Amino acid sequence: MIKKRLNVHLLQFSISWEKREKNFKKVLSILKKNRIKKGSIICLPEYFATGFTLNSRNLAEDEKGPTSSFLSFLAKEYSSFVIGSSIIKTSNKKRPTNSALVFSSNGKRIVRYDKSHLFTPGKEKTFYSRGKNISTFKVKGKLFAVVICFDLRFPELFRILYEKNVTGIFVIANWPETRHHHWETLLRARAIENQCFIFGVNRKGSSPYQNYKGGTSIIGPFGNIIESSGRKNMISAEIDINNADNEKKRFSIKNDRAFDTYKKYNPYK
Repeated sequence: MIKKRLNVHLLQFSISWEKREKNFKKVLSILKKNRIKKGSIICLPEYFATGFTLNSRNLAEDEKGPTSSFLSFLAKEYSSFVIGSSIIKTSNKKRPTNSALVFSSNGKRIVRYDKSHLFTPGKEKTFYSRGKNISTFKVKGKLFAVVICFDLRFPELFRILYEKNVTGIFVIANWPETRHHHWETLLRARAIENQCFIFGVNRKGSSPYQNYKGGTSIIGPFGNIIESSGRKNMISAEIDINNADNEKKRFSIKNDRAFDTYKKYNPYK
């Protein structure tokens, strides 16, 4: 199979607490110092404009608010796909959503994914509404998806994306240092069990709630670490996106699943 190359750029930085414009400037500064090829994917951490905050109602934006406009600008400026997140207002005075937004290279929003699993220990469920839909998007003819932080602990969500034959999944996060070893382990597990690329995009620094170690990584379909950030502000890699399909053919497991057993012991009845 002919190689199909895709450049991926993942940003991690110390997010200034609830200072949207300051964080926009940080993103611009990081990108200006790096070479971004047209047609790339640029991905920012969860809550990149505010940090993880429970001040959701005061910081919530319209769907076309300043954070969305900034992401659209980046997409057009760099002629690339851009993934970021925003706190989005909901109708009927419901709690806002923690939403991942994907923009194509012409600046048009093509995906909105509202976080499915809200982090009860961090009171996220008290201040946010959860989403109930899954979205995918195509780049160079291959399917990709984005999920958010706590979603990483729920393999059921990833299995749905596996069934859609996604090539890669972006996991954007504010994942704390106290559970950093979980972050590293679960990212690799999701790549291995679903035979796809996993792009883990975390933040650095600290907030009033937590300290953050970063650990942004690009993991291949075999569970191999292609690139890892350490304390860098951005990592980049050129990957062959055909490798996900190649791995599924090389080490085929799809037809060995025991659906009769799964149905018998279905915990979701």
